[in-house]
Amino acid sequence: MPNWVTKRFSDLRTAAGLGHFRLHDLRHFMATEKLHAGFAIPIVAERLAHARYSTTLNHYAHAVPGGDRAAAEIIGNIVRQA
Repeated sequence: MPNWVTKRFSDLRTAAGLGHFRLHDLRHFMATEKLHAGFAIPIVAERLAHARYSTTLNHYAHAVPGGDRAAAEIIGNIVRQA
C-alpha cells in the first residue's frame, strides 16, 4: 500500500480524536465482526482476498461463533459415554 494512504489515514484518525490503531487493524476488525455476525467463511475469505478458506480460518477461527463451545460439547459427550 502506498505510504501516502497510510499517512492520510493516520492524519484523519488523529483529527477525529481516535486512539492509535493501524489501517491494517481495520481489516482484522472487519473480518472478525463479519464472522461474529455469522457471515459464511467463503464470503469473508473473498472480501479479504484469501485464495483459500483455510487461510481465513487459520487467522480468524477464534471469531467463528460457537466453534469452541461445540467442540467442548462433543468431547464432553464422548467422555461421558466412555
